[in-house]
Amino acid sequence: MPDEQKCLICGNDAIVGPAQKDFGKYIFCKRCGEITFELEAENYLDGENGIKFRACLYYYFTHYKKDNKKKYKIVEDAIEDDRYNIVTIQEIMNLWPRNLSERIDMILQNFAAIGDYVGAKICIPIDIGRFEHILFIDTIGGTSPKQRKTILNMMTIQNLIGDEKASPDGPTFVIDYKGWQRIDELNKLNAKHNQGFIAMRFSDDLKPVKDAIISAINDAGYHAQIMDNLEHNGQIVPEMLYQIRMSDFLVADLTGNRGGVYFEAGYALALNKEVILTVNKNILDAENHLPEKEKNNSPHFDVAQYKQIRYDSPDDLKNQLYKRIEATVGLRNNITNK
Repeated sequence: MPDEQKCLICGNDAIVGPAQKDFGKYIFCKRCGEITFELEAENYLDGENGIKFRACLYYYFTHYKKDNKKKYKIVEDAIEDDRYNIVTIQEIMNLWPRNLSERIDMILQNFAAIGDYVGAKICIPIDIGRFEHILFIDTIGGTSPKQRKTILNMMTIQNLIGDEKASPDGPTFVIDYKGWQRIDELNKLNAKHNQGFIAMRFSDDLKPVKDAIISAINDAGYHAQIMDNLEHNGQIVPEMLYQIRMSDFLVADLTGNRGGVYFEAGYALALNKEVILTVNKNILDAENHLPEKEKNNSPHFDVAQYKQIRYDSPDDLKNQLYKRIEATVGLRNNITNK
């Protein structure tokens, strides 16, 4: 039976125990929600990258958590299960900051979530093991107190946070004016999203194509956002446009020649987003001899001037798309493959 313990993600009081129907771990936390870790994810949390994994989990459930009442399941490989919000280890680990500047930005966002109003006091516990995830520190013990002190000093020098005040539990401070300014800038830049949007025809025959695109985006270090996987309560078009605005780039698969895909790609171009076009080469070859007006499944001639990934299999698409993302958008770190 699950026991009253501490949440493995945020450290607050939670019900923690073995998963009933899956090998792994079950958590019920008022802050993080109801989460099942498959055995591979539980082992990863206990492994050499476990400290980084916990920090990324904390950031995910602080800034990305969906308000759709569904339980979460953390898995090694993506699966389809409508009962859960499925998140892979790789998607979580892709959130690890790439450099010091990004790390300080993400820490500042964590502070803002803790002290969610101007003037709120924020306390970083002095107990080892209780602060590393908030500050993206990758070791417990040893250098972790020194890292904590260095990071807080740097943020104080930049006037992001005020001077520390001593307290029995640990240093206490508030976010300064420049800190709130930076938080506003990050919100405007959508810096926390790091996602690629997928525009394509939804059908069973294109599922391998969809899986290949998602895999390439995830391998490049980004979250793949596609509307048929997104839970929402509003109208589909406003939500779709919002998700495109929140994305760093858009992948438009033109196979099937759907007008909606062109609309989404055009909207992204108008926002100066990077747009990557893909199309099944076999369909192009099959319709190559037809007059333009009879090419029902081939891309419209208006996009002929744009470079396209022409693939002959899902694996070919995945490989080409990964390289294109690397060349045009840039890779984020992928710790799971290191």
